[in-house]
Amino acid sequence: MDIKDNAVRFYIQNFIINKSQNIEVPGFIFFKVSGKTPIFARQVIIPEDFFINLERSISQKGKIAQNALYSAGKKFGYHFSLLGSFYNIKDKKGQDLINYINIINKFIEGTYASRIECKINPDQKTCNYNIENFIVLNKLGYGYFLPLGAAAGLMSYFLQDPNIEGVLENFNEQSGSGTLLYAPAEYLKNNKKEFFSEINLSNLEPTENYISFNQVHPIKYSNYSFKSLLNSKYFSFNKGIILNNKERYFILEVTALYLIEKELNNYSDIIYNSAFNAGLKMLENVQSPTLKTITDYLSAFGWGDILIIKKDSKYVINVNYFPYTNLYNQINYLIFSGIVAGMLSIITQEHVKFKKVERNITQGYLSVSLFS
Repeated sequence: MDIKDNAVRFYIQNFIINKSQNIEVPGFIFFKVSGKTPIFARQVIIPEDFFINLERSISQKGKIAQNALYSAGKKFGYHFSLLGSFYNIKDKKGQDLINYINIINKFIEGTYASRIECKINPDQKTCNYNIENFIVLNKLGYGYFLPLGAAAGLMSYFLQDPNIEGVLENFNEQSGSGTLLYAPAEYLKNNKKEFFSEINLSNLEPTENYISFNQVHPIKYSNYSFKSLLNSKYFSFNKGIILNNKERYFILEVTALYLIEKELNNYSDIIYNSAFNAGLKMLENVQSPTLKTITDYLSAFGWGDILIIKKDSKYVINVNYFPYTNLYNQINYLIFSGIVAGMLSIITQEHVKFKKVERNITQGYLSVSLFS
């Protein structure tokens, strides 16, 4: 690690990310960079606990389930590259490409890890990542969606080769560090590496509606932004690492959640239960939480404008400006409904579950309603 690399890290973590990552608007979290290739990404804050629950449960289901989660991660990484209009090997060659990928790595590091280093051989199409304190991985010793699959998608895009896959090696539980090797499948086979595979990376481009349907609107039911939570001292945010009572949260582009549900449709119960249990934990240390607490948290986490209605012993959740992707009609909103049901269950001291979901885009944004 040289002085120049440390300077790039410092500049991105302390200036670029802080200025481009908007956490000050109630109901919305978004990343926006203008310039030659403008970038807009609608994001939400997710408890690490959801992914820990999901990864652990999927791991117990065996290789087919693990490959499905890896596949969702790889598609997300590839999609995110398209969303960010990143350069690739067709645009930049040799050291120029290596330098560019290292800058992107610093952005990722600022949100997901304490440190990311990589050595890339563009001619051989191989990449070795050294990572420390990466989200989820540092708790479990594995992460099929993050980092394994998502980085495979990134490298497939950068090197314009869908056959690039990844393996995790040399993970150290005490230090939370490990090595990720990415290379074409044939290279991994020749070196006797076991790996997951996903080569279908088509139809992952964001649609025109992605930007228009995710635009900021004034909201009615909360004035809480994530900045508000930080100011309240319940949450801390330092160089991309978000903590609440030693529990870690992180910022995630919303397509990740849609892809998890779509690609793992055979594991819907696991997805829902992982979210539900994470929701239970979110209010664990809040004194006397109310329905307004849930509304404010969900607003601060970027989910839109949330109205919670109680009818007798039943609940209806109406959300305007819900984070949109073109997969909106292909999922059942298990992650969101699970998190909300878990939070409601803490308040009511009963097991809340939503039985029906409706979605609507006729107003030029996505509205989602949940019915218990």
